[in-house]
Amino acid sequence: MKARSKALSTTLAIQRCLGSVEEKDDYLVLRTTLVPDYWYGNCLAMPNPPEPGDSAAWSVLFNEEFPVAQHRVFLVDGTDGHAGDEAPFIAAGFELNIHDVLSTRAPGKPERMNTDFVYRPFDGDADWRSGVETSWAVNQGTHGYTKAYIERSFAALRMAVERGLGSWWGAWDGEQNVGQMGLFYADGLARFKDVETHPAYRRRGVCRTLLFHVCDAASKDFGAPEFVIVPEDDDVRRIYEALGFRFTERMVDYCRSPLSV
Repeated sequence: MKARSKALSTTLAIQRCLGSVEEKDDYLVLRTTLVPDYWYGNCLAMPNPPEPGDSAAWSVLFNEEFPVAQHRVFLVDGTDGHAGDEAPFIAAGFELNIHDVLSTRAPGKPERMNTDFVYRPFDGDADWRSGVETSWAVNQGTHGYTKAYIERSFAALRMAVERGLGSWWGAWDGEQNVGQMGLFYADGLARFKDVETHPAYRRRGVCRTLLFHVCDAASKDFGAPEFVIVPEDDDVRRIYEALGFRFTERMVDYCRSPLSV
């Protein structure tokens, strides 16, 4: 199965850095053994939206690949946001997620750069510990996030970065990490991961300034790849659009969290 969409192509690129992607006859299996509770890193990628009868068939496949997993996630390849036969999934407790994907080859410079902080890649134990604390401050209280889960996730990310498979940048107030994001590369595409700003430092231009520095460094190192990002909401989307990102495609996934099983 060869991914058609930029979103899935870059998702698979990141996944190969953190774990594995196994190709079956007509689907892909994503596994992250270091972080078994990473739902989107332990899931199936399907080549097309579900047709009638696929809800039951896909569930059988998932049970065969992940017999002890309490979650269910299906990534759907495609660019138009078509969800297929969604009703059986919704009835079974799945959440249908449809997200716009933005991209650009030439990110712009923010009108107002935040110069209060230092912007640089992570380097050493203290940086990664501070990154964990920022992620915990951002995600505490979100279903599926525990401190232990974040620590495992960052350990896997650090291993990938230190193997040269991607980069992880932060905005720094002294030794305090106040914002962070990752960037991973594949076939001329560069996908952002986990763009986070510490709650105490929001609305100060940290995200857009950090994004500019990351893109500027990547363009110099990799010859202006196409940067791909999936904004969480409209507020975040406006930040990226102000830097030149534009709608490229629409991605779909079905997710059933452990409490829904």
